[in-house]
Amino acid sequence: MLEHVHPDYEPEDLLAYDCANESPLFSELVNSLAEDMSCPSTTNSKTWLGTLLIAGKECQVQLVVTSDEMIDEG
Repeated sequence: MLEHVHPDYEPEDLLAYDCANESPLFSELVNSLAEDMSCPSTTNSKTWLGTLLIAGKECQVQLVVTSDEMIDEG
């Protein structure tokens, strides 16, 4: 993950890099998901992080790496 940055972005401006620098586990998860993306037919890879009760709703929390339906911060 840390070796591959979209050319439109600076690594130090990306929240993912801040999280990876703070948490080796986060970095390991993202790198593992990114490796799964090396298969040409794979458009997303995700891992379940947990279920939270938010405002009375059960919400699943996942970390997703995707090349399908790209969603930018805007």
